[in-house]
Amino acid sequence: MKKGMYSHFFKIGMEITIGGKEATIAFASPAVILVHFKDTGIYDSIERHQAAQMYTDCELEIKQLEVLVSTKQALTLDEQAETNRKVEYVKYLLEQREPLAKESLKGLRAVAIRLGDRKAPSKSTLGRWLESYQQGGHHFMSLAPLKPGPKRTRIAVHFIDDIQEALDDRYLVVNPALFSISIMIW
Repeated sequence: MKKGMYSHFFKIGMEITIGGKEATIAFASPAVILVHFKDTGIYDSIERHQAAQMYTDCELEIKQLEVLVSTKQALTLDEQAETNRKVEYVKYLLEQREPLAKESLKGLRAVAIRLGDRKAPSKSTLGRWLESYQQGGHHFMSLAPLKPGPKRTRIAVHFIDDIQEALDDRYLVVNPALFSISIMIW
C-alpha cells in the first residue's frame, strides 16, 4: 500500500516516531493531532495535513500499523447498540487496575444490570474485546461486528409466557367449524 494512503489514519494510542523520537498520539481531531513524546514527556500539536506530509516524506513513521483495524463503514442501529454495549464493558475494565483480575470481573454484574443483560460476557470474550479496543486505538469502530451474527433469533425470557399464551389461545381452542367437519366425515 502506498504511504500516502495511510496519512488520514492517525488514531489515538498510535505509536509513531518523529525525527527519531518515539511518541504516542494522545488526541486526534480532523484538523490536529496531539503527540506525546515519550522521552521528554512533552505534548506537541501538529496539524493533520502537516503530519500527513511528514509521513509521506518519511519524517514521521507509524510503528504499529496493526492499529488500523478493518471495520465496516456504516453500522445498522442494532450493530451500533451492540457496539455501544461492548464499549461500556471495555471502559469499565479499563478503569480497573487489573482489568481481567477476579476482583475486576466481580464488578461487571453491575454493568450488566445497567445495560439490561442477564449476565456479563465471559472472561475470554471480554479479553478479546479489550484487546481489539486497545489495538484499534480506543476507537468505537474497533468493536464493531465485521460480519452478520447468527440467524437464530433470541427472545427475552419475559416474553416466552406471552408467546405461549397467544399460541395456546389461537391453536388449542376447539374450533366449532373444524369440529362439525370431522363429525360429518365420521
